[in-house]
Amino acid sequence: MNVPGFSSNKAVYSGTITSNGFELGTLLRQPYLGSVSLNATIDGVSFDPEHAQIKTDATISQLTYNGYTYKNISAEGLLAKNNLTENCWLMIATGIGILWNTWILARRM
Repeated sequence: MNVPGFSSNKAVYSGTITSNGFELGTLLRQPYLGSVSLNATIDGVSFDPEHAQIKTDATISQLTYNGYTYKNISAEGLLAKNNLTENCWLMIATGIGILWNTWILARRM
């Protein structure tokens, strides 16, 4: 599709994503990944991975992975020029908190 005057490098977008028991594993064809319930915001510039800068902030109330259900996950991430930086906070039922940081080099497939 060709939209006159549209440049994917200059696109600016923002929005909110809310789900309640969405079967993410089915969508992504990942058998270990189950349902997810979350509230997230996204703000970004550009659709081109070489130029994109996308910021997310999410509260994941429930995520099922490999038969285990995880709850109360806070996550924030930044994708900038093919690099993904993510901070996550998970509060385990016993009251122990786990913080982990992820850095991923995103590649075009």
